[in-house]
Amino acid sequence: MLKGLSGLKLPVLNGKKPTKANEVSEPKAAPAPVQPPTPKAVSTPEPATTQTMDGRILVPIAPEDKAKTLPTKYRDAFAGNVVAEYTRDSLSQGNADLVIATAYKQVFGNAHLMDTERCPIAESKVRRGEISVLEFVRALAKSDRYRALFWEKHPNVTAIELNFKHLLGRAPKNYAEISEHIQIIDEGGFEAEIDSYLDSDEYFQTFGDMYVPYPRGYNTQPGVDNLGFTRSFSLFGAACGSDKTRFGGDNPGLKPNLLSEGPGEIPPLSGVQESYSAELAKTPIPRIPKEIYSIARELLGEMRAKKGLAPLTY
Repeated sequence: MLKGLSGLKLPVLNGKKPTKANEVSEPKAAPAPVQPPTPKAVSTPEPATTQTMDGRILVPIAPEDKAKTLPTKYRDAFAGNVVAEYTRDSLSQGNADLVIATAYKQVFGNAHLMDTERCPIAESKVRRGEISVLEFVRALAKSDRYRALFWEKHPNVTAIELNFKHLLGRAPKNYAEISEHIQIIDEGGFEAEIDSYLDSDEYFQTFGDMYVPYPRGYNTQPGVDNLGFTRSFSLFGAACGSDKTRFGGDNPGLKPNLLSEGPGEIPPLSGVQESYSAELAKTPIPRIPKEIYSIARELLGEMRAKKGLAPLTY
């Protein structure tokens, strides 16, 4: 059997012909020893230096922010300035996280919510692609927490103003819009009021069913009265504010302007100072109350007396 295999040609392995047993392979030169790589010097980042001028500490400002006007900084600071679209990509966890976080911030007026105040069932449905962003916004706006913060806490006019802000991203155009929604509340109650915004043609044409609503009032829009532009400043307030505590009692934000059909009042805008006094950066010397100083002096005097030392003279 072995002799019958002598006529077979062996296959070429790895592109090389196999050596015969009687062939003596030439000795290969030993490879040169590998020199260990020279360790590179690790540069330690230098601590940020504080720039001062005339005894004042300069506030670092990004170059792109220096060219912005103050109203532009206010507008860009809003969380809703980011247009979040849900792509229903099951592989993109970050997209779902962005949509959920943006929706909470917009619908609840930048209010901080505890984990027990969130809507975990609706969040799960969004992540699995079972509901659209529109239905997720509807679930948030009809939640017990939204009802407690913005419906039961305020009179109808203020609640309607906040619904315009949270669900349509704008201020009411006139008092006629307020009257329409008061009638909806009178006939259908809280849930009918929420549905009237989300099922409107304006909502669908502006946001569709996969975009999170966002503030629109800070930009002038074609075909929209400029009164809405000025009223947005009164209704939206500062970017760092929260609707959870901003509106109080029986004081609707826009009622006087809406009744008179006049423009809203734009509050004065204040920017961050470009520098501050270097004295503010110094660590203050703690002030010791006189009572504690007297007690310490008495204790020290007693300790010196026990040791036979002279009493304190200062």
